[in-house]
Amino acid sequence: MTIQFEKLKARLLANPKVKAEYDTLAPEFEIAAELLRARLRAGLSQAELAARMGTSQSTIARLENGYTLPSTKTLLRYAKATGSSFTCGYRRREERQPTTSLRGATRRSNPFFRGAMDCFAEPVIGRAFARPVGSQ
Repeated sequence: MTIQFEKLKARLLANPKVKAEYDTLAPEFEIAAELLRARLRAGLSQAELAARMGTSQSTIARLENGYTLPSTKTLLRYAKATGSSFTCGYRRREERQPTTSLRGATRRSNPFFRGAMDCFAEPVIGRAFARPVGSQ
């Protein structure tokens, strides 16, 4: 007998201790999910991205799986290699925008997409990402 992921998740999150830990880890997994989205938007494999960044495919896999929390320097290199710009900011929880689902983009979708912190890479093409000096 197999249990559907959503049913198992709901049953586990009914435990307040599990729910608290889930919520604590959400921002870290959100960063990992956004890294994966940036790579997929760029149309790159993990190996191609690793070559552009001068690192290994396994390092990219660890970043995208949430096993490694990237440094700011790594996030900037990742953005450049994917043709994106890196943006990071804080919002009040009630102002939080829904995160785009990765379902269909990968075999495993990560359920940890909620949090107070938004970090994301925006595609550079067709977007102004640099503001003139003195502008808000």
